[in-house]
Amino acid sequence: MLLPPINGGLSGTNFYMDTVVFTCDVGYDLIGDPSSTCQADRSWSRNVPSCSDIDECLNANGGCDHACTNTAGSFYCSCVAGFTLNEDRFSCDDINECNFGNGGCQHNCHNVIGSFQCSCMIGYELSADGFACCVCVA
Repeated sequence: MLLPPINGGLSGTNFYMDTVVFTCDVGYDLIGDPSSTCQADRSWSRNVPSCSDIDECLNANGGCDHACTNTAGSFYCSCVAGFTLNEDRFSCDDINECNFGNGGCQHNCHNVIGSFQCSCMIGYELSADGFACCVCVA
């Protein structure tokens, strides 16, 4: 009995002069002959092909805005720090850190693409931690 390739399938029967057709699952390429015929001596005319993973990330980064990670039979997109993956699962949107607890800033928070910056009101200076504000000493 002829078995399908790993990550693939076959259609047809295993009788004399029957031809089976091999296929691969989505995300895999067929490597080898796509069909084989059963011979009189119970052998097959060709070897069973294999199914090789397609690295979708090699073609236009898989359509991902930032990072593309290949997985067996598929891939996924991810974003760098300061961005979140959009509902379309490909594009990345800036996170406005200022919308969450004022970004941790004591006074003012200013969103910038991929990050944020704190600033202080007049008469105060930004501390070394980049978040707290202290009174200016003359």
